[in-house]
Amino acid sequence: MDSGKRRLLAVIAESMARMATRYGVPASDMDHVALTTAVGELFRREETGAIKTFYSEGYALALRLSAMSEQDGVAASDIARLHRLPRSIEDMADFAPSQDLLFELKKVLSSLIANSGYPSDSNADLTNIISSLCKWEGDHHIGSPLPAAKGKDRYDFKQMLESSARAQAGAFDGAQVMEFTRLIGGFTNETTLFKLAGKDGRIWALVSRANTGLELGIDGRDIAGEFHLLRYLYQGGVSVAEPMWLESDVERYGTKFLVTRKVEGENFGTVVESQRRTSSQIRALAIQLAKIHCLPLNGAHPDLQLSHIDMELAGRSMTEGVSNYLERWIRLWRSTGLENSPTIEATLNWLRTNIPVVDDAPVLVHGDYALHNIMMQGNEITGVLDWEMSHLGNPAEDISGLLASFSNEGDAEEFMRFYIESGGRPITAFEREYCNIFRYFMLYVVTLESQLRFYSLPEVHPEFLVLGSFVQLPAQRMAQAIEAADIAKTQRITTVAKSHG
Repeated sequence: MDSGKRRLLAVIAESMARMATRYGVPASDMDHVALTTAVGELFRREETGAIKTFYSEGYALALRLSAMSEQDGVAASDIARLHRLPRSIEDMADFAPSQDLLFELKKVLSSLIANSGYPSDSNADLTNIISSLCKWEGDHHIGSPLPAAKGKDRYDFKQMLESSARAQAGAFDGAQVMEFTRLIGGFTNETTLFKLAGKDGRIWALVSRANTGLELGIDGRDIAGEFHLLRYLYQGGVSVAEPMWLESDVERYGTKFLVTRKVEGENFGTVVESQRRTSSQIRALAIQLAKIHCLPLNGAHPDLQLSHIDMELAGRSMTEGVSNYLERWIRLWRSTGLENSPTIEATLNWLRTNIPVVDDAPVLVHGDYALHNIMMQGNEITGVLDWEMSHLGNPAEDISGLLASFSNEGDAEEFMRFYIESGGRPITAFEREYCNIFRYFMLYVVTLESQLRFYSLPEVHPEFLVLGSFVQLPAQRMAQAIEAADIAKTQRITTVAKSHG
């Protein structure tokens, strides 16, 4: 990087930091974080030294892995591909070609791991290499570029809401949108707060959620399915926003969207930061989650049939529910065409091999029961938001994600006591650790996909870049999480063996 460009970038970075301090910009201000992330990315793209070092370290690990694979000859083509790659990147190489070489190296590593037999046929040396690769990938992550796409035309959302409301007739006949605020924070769905005024002077505070057209995350999610699930949950006494209507006329409006009443209260923060909870709030969180997990599921109910919940899993086991959900995420990962992560390849092998065996029927899982999706007024939960990732599975999926945001284990133990007292099923330490690994895998996929969407789709908000910047987090923690789960599994097996001794 020439000195003039470096100085300009340094001025931008320093000025942003001063502005944040002077005006008290919170860490959750996504626009500020996006700008900071963008400047950091510009710096990174000008510094090829880090990429060269990273590549050399990865190549050395690939040689160690290939030496083990040569013993059975399964990975002969992968080893040949490895030896066709240079051992190091030239000193004068630019960012783009360096990135391409790194991408090819990671593809070879991923294939070598897929053929290594890990974790079923692992030994100490292979386990150490896998752990080193997870740390290597987490320390420095570089995604691959997608071809640029043209921006799409944006619809007039305010006019769309007003037109759709009037089409509902009744009290909404002739209604007008008075206030209109589109929120940052939705990746697959856009959230809009608005007030609707009827001809009789009545005011409704409402919220819409509309498909963005960006398929970010798990497949099979649908606004219509979420709307029908919300109706079922609302009738079942779960604290969700009251569903008002579903707009399915895509030909007229260009997208599907649902409308609910606005939930009163505040949440605990955002995906970036959260607030500390009191004992009363922990109790409320536990009671509400137990209610969700214990909710009777009537497969004959029309709303449940029209929802996105796969009721064919209702008569099976939790083990099958988790396996089904895992395979959906694996399909998503494969569909990106970016199967170049040794960390993910090792993690997928481990997740498939170690699914917790639980014969109980699967329960309704929210899928993202996190503090930023829970609204509270005082110590009472007024609404659980964003049900697009809900499915039938193991309650540990929701519990592990929520407890990860607790600052100490005492709060987690208090939560579990309230949860079990409210009818929730106790979960084992291994179930919790397994779901932690599953969560890191999902986070890795979503963050990487978000990063790629930002660079390939001009119409997406810079918040996608912010989410993408977190891609190192799951990669860095994966090996440690697998180690913790293996310890918990061993302890569980030992305990079971003693109980039958």
